[in-house]
Amino acid sequence: MTREELVNNLTYLIKKYVENNTMKHQLLEEISRRDFYVAKGVLHKIRKITLVFDKKDSDLIKDIVFNYC
Repeated sequence: MTREELVNNLTYLIKKYVENNTMKHQLLEEISRRDFYVAKGVLHKIRKITLVFDKKDSDLIKDIVFNYC
């Protein structure tokens, strides 16, 4: 997974699972400014919001964790 793919995947997860517009904006800004280290923090924040992910998203999260956490 490239940096561009990581950013795209994190953006997808943020837009899908984060309903609070302020938090959504902060997370999107964070992934646009920082390097690969941001993945763990963003996933942690999304995980605090929801505990249930569909199968496709769970697989995507596992892939991000494998590659960047």
